[in-house]
Amino acid sequence: MIHTMLRVLCSLAVLFTLGACAGVAPSSEEIALREYPAASLTDLERSALKQMELAAEAALAEGQHERARQIAETALSVDPAAARARAVLGVALMYESQRSKPPDLALSQRADGETLAAVRISPLDPVVALLRARCLAQAGHLSAAAAAGEAGLLLQARSMDAEYTALVEATANWCYELGEERRANRWLAQLAQRKPEDAAVQFRFGANLLVIADTPVLAASAARAFARSAELAPNDLAAHCAVIAAYVRAAELAEQAGKSDDLTKFLDAANQACSAAAARFPQSGEPLFRLAVIREQHQATGARAAYESALKAEPEHLAALLNLAALLLSSPELPDQEVAKDLYRRALLIDAAHGGLKSGERKSIEARLKN
Repeated sequence: MIHTMLRVLCSLAVLFTLGACAGVAPSSEEIALREYPAASLTDLERSALKQMELAAEAALAEGQHERARQIAETALSVDPAAARARAVLGVALMYESQRSKPPDLALSQRADGETLAAVRISPLDPVVALLRARCLAQAGHLSAAAAAGEAGLLLQARSMDAEYTALVEATANWCYELGEERRANRWLAQLAQRKPEDAAVQFRFGANLLVIADTPVLAASAARAFARSAELAPNDLAAHCAVIAAYVRAAELAEQAGKSDDLTKFLDAANQACSAAAARFPQSGEPLFRLAVIREQHQATGARAAYESALKAEPEHLAALLNLAALLLSSPELPDQEVAKDLYRRALLIDAAHGGLKSGERKSIEARLKN
């Protein structure tokens, strides 16, 4: 049926070509401002055109840029106002422009203009907005891509549709990659609501919250996002350790704010997260190492025992070796100081075999061992 409709369209098509001044490539703005009259199509033709646009989008998603361009151009020969086809064409052209070194400027200008035109034709289409932003990102203009994504989102009512969610996700990721975490947070929060079962999305939302956390409440929100990620991906050690880190940050902020009750609450939560992670990952020293750090920093008992347990679980955990050695060196007991030197020697052997120490750390250890 689809093939029949495509043949009908192709038989009715009038080839659509872009005019240009002789010898001078049109600017992207000139391309965008041209008139693209909509064709008068039957329902059958309109349905076939939709299938062509979907095929062009799929080819683009699969990295088949030349095929995406061909399908898009066929669709535009049928209806010059087919916004998604024009946007696909723009992205495909941008990829093509970058095959040469340096990139083909005239072709990249045309690519930019085609996606601008698509937005002008259909400003409320999230797919068009996403393709426009992708074109900019492919050209290396990440900031402009993020701005285009935001502009597309702000023009539309919030929706749970997959097309809208895809635009939210891309925009959030571009803002995050730019290091603009507060800007990204708005979109990451929306994305986390739309993808509650996606562990990676929940983790990124938590990571973003932790970076911008300036209150205990915000840091605790990061901990909850990480906990959701850990729930969805129970074998992800990084997610479990991130829960600990977020609660520790919440405790630090509570302490700075003079909120002793919150300090105790968040330290308890961090300790519980350490214990849960240690039970789930018995071969990893990281959860017990973090528990030891919490106890040492807050002058709680059991820091030495926790460091020793971490090293029992993971004998080559460098941070645990160094922290325990430093803790023992502060002891007035001579046997403890000899044990500390043995730990430093182990650290040097591990570093020689696998690396891990910074140059300054290595020199500091070597100096301690000479004394």
